[in-house]
Amino acid sequence: MTDDSARESVPKRGGDGEAAPEVAAGADTTGRATEPEAPGDPAAAPVAHDVDAPARAGGDGGTVEAAHPHPSDEVAAAVVERFPEVLFFVSHMQPVLHVPREQWHDVAAFLRDEQQFTQCVDVTAVDHLVDAARLVLPGVDPERFEVVANFLSHPRNRRIRMVCQVPVDAPTVGSLVDLYPGLDFAERETFDMFGITFDGHPDLTRILMPDDWLGHPLRKDDAPARVPVTFKEDPRPQ
Repeated sequence: MTDDSARESVPKRGGDGEAAPEVAAGADTTGRATEPEAPGDPAAAPVAHDVDAPARAGGDGGTVEAAHPHPSDEVAAAVVERFPEVLFFVSHMQPVLHVPREQWHDVAAFLRDEQQFTQCVDVTAVDHLVDAARLVLPGVDPERFEVVANFLSHPRNRRIRMVCQVPVDAPTVGSLVDLYPGLDFAERETFDMFGITFDGHPDLTRILMPDDWLGHPLRKDDAPARVPVTFKEDPRPQ
């Protein structure tokens, strides 16, 4: 029979009041077996933490703090060495760099020119206005908006994500179009949907909505709008 004393509980998940499934001793919170610590080295620490795990442990509708690991990823370590204010975390097994807004362009240039990240796959934004709970990372001052960029290195077969905080009263960040021309439309879409301005973009105009549209549809406080549509042989818009 299984010895129940050899099992340990995982913290409750947020808000639903149900206990999370138990995990056997010697396994991590995903159920995977873990390496035993070396004898005589009880202080051995993991090299990184998944920021999603502490996010599920809150449950009180507030913010949750995550551990701040030392960079275990060689690219992230090089970035942090060059830009000490950049913070490194791991999310869904992917390295993530939290970058001060004023260093957004500089870190992207470093990734391209010195770390062989040949493509920026996309740029988008997140509006946290109505989040019931939000993960707060040590050293990061949360703002309403986050701008997120995902980079790919073809020579090194690696990915890395870059995030910066953008305040609602000054929703602007540097454009990366001069480094990655393919981001032209992605930055325009983020501007159109969220109202975030990319300084230095060569043609920052709406791309999905009409030029005279009021508001930004993906902002959580944007009022629902209606576009009159006239059907054939219908004397008035429906």
